[in-house]
Amino acid sequence: MHFSRHGITALLLAMTMTGVTHTASAQATWWSPQLGGNGHYYEAVLATGDGIDWTDAQADASARGGYLATPTSQAENDFIFSLIQDPSYWFEQSTGGLGPWLGGLQPDGSAEPLGGWQWLSGEPWRFTAWELGEPNNLNGDESRLQYLGLFALTGKLWNDQAEDDSRMQGYVVEYDQAPPLVDLGGAVSGAGPMPLLSASGAMAAGATLELTLTDGIPSGVAHLVLGLSSLNVPLWGGILVPAPDIIVIAIPLDELGTTSVQAPWPPGIPGGLEAWYQFWMPDPTAAQGWSASNGIKGTSL
Repeated sequence: MHFSRHGITALLLAMTMTGVTHTASAQATWWSPQLGGNGHYYEAVLATGDGIDWTDAQADASARGGYLATPTSQAENDFIFSLIQDPSYWFEQSTGGLGPWLGGLQPDGSAEPLGGWQWLSGEPWRFTAWELGEPNNLNGDESRLQYLGLFALTGKLWNDQAEDDSRMQGYVVEYDQAPPLVDLGGAVSGAGPMPLLSASGAMAAGATLELTLTDGIPSGVAHLVLGLSSLNVPLWGGILVPAPDIIVIAIPLDELGTTSVQAPWPPGIPGGLEAWYQFWMPDPTAAQGWSASNGIKGTSL
């Protein structure tokens, strides 16, 4: 694909002109086959407002190009649960926590409480991870799947819940193919926590792409590396994920080690363009003098 880098350069220059902001964002995480995964991608999504019911969660998952996640093995269930540790994904109640929606459902007329359960994806319903006493079809209308914390805010076992219950604070989307924004790992840290790069928005004309770095070097600087291909070579204890086609140097970090750069995606860029992003920071506490965030791969729409 032939593509001028001038549009990307303009985008990055616009990004560096924006101020520091603090926003919550997320992107999909690859479950690598090299780590025993299925090659799918998973995205934990926080609901807006007071919460979301199962129908709206699945509608949004479909609009994103995926579906509510379907944990068909213990390993997959554990991986999905690892993405929703933040308490903000959970609704606290007196007996524990109501967790994010999953892609399990029980059609009308099924034998209660165990009959007819199936996955949205059409995969066989074999593995289950019901919490003690579940499913119980409480109130006679519980036909959708979610995580449940029993006498704890979080838990990786399952509960049946009413389809129209809108107390849930999030859901997990599964993608068979790579979605527009993917976390590729590669981070390295010094004495502090692991720097985290997250992305929101989209690489699409009229949309805004936002890259947010957290847990960087407090009051330090970060260099944003952008490539139109991946490199994935070891560097200073981490992995340099992008080919360094463009480097935006010395972006200031606040006292928490955070920065956010954002800009409208320029028009005229064809769909399917791939770009890789990563932050690198001088870090005197790191073994080789540098810390780095994870890399993110984006695909234009």
